[in-house]
Amino acid sequence: MAALAMGVSFVAAEFATGSMSTWLTFVPRRGRVVASKTAGAAVGAVPVVVAAQVTVLAGGTLAFLARGMPSGDRTLWSALAVVAGRQLVLAVLAAVVGAALAFALRHAAAVTGALVWWFLAVEVALPVVLPQLRAATVGLHAQAWAEGATTYSFEQCAPDPGVSDVVGAQVCTTVVHTVGGTQGLLVLLVVSAVLVAAGLMVFRRRDVA
Repeated sequence: MAALAMGVSFVAAEFATGSMSTWLTFVPRRGRVVASKTAGAAVGAVPVVVAAQVTVLAGGTLAFLARGMPSGDRTLWSALAVVAGRQLVLAVLAAVVGAALAFALRHAAAVTGALVWWFLAVEVALPVVLPQLRAATVGLHAQAWAEGATTYSFEQCAPDPGVSDVVGAQVCTTVVHTVGGTQGLLVLLVVSAVLVAAGLMVFRRRDVA
């Protein structure tokens, strides 16, 4: 979320202060401006995330050592390194998405409103109303990538063939689906690419002033 906010503010601030017009004076090709600002947001998120990860891991290690407990073996630290790397990729993609949304909507408040609507309508309400469509949520695929894989389940009901004299009798089974880490990453990359393309298209067609 912090990386997403960084990506949004990195671009929206340019529109709010009017410095985006100055950018276009020196670099009139808007595609290059989008590429440079998006890359800047992605690169800028890296040291912030790495610093947060180092702080958490170092603090946890110190807490274990202070209590006389082992700080973990090579297997544990290898697993933590994998998780940290996956989290770093998520943060970079979040910064890219934030920059893309800012190019499309221009104002941080508009981006916030769109994200809140998406979170409430799709990420929260949709899995409750239609559990079988939970695969349409971004959060599920982000979780799949961060954890290596994840599962979701829903009840699938059909008329009960063994009870013919009861109207509406049904038999339900629990269907479990697994979303792999690779699938989660691919979905996140596609979503990011679509949003960047949308932001570029809007930025090219709209007046900056």
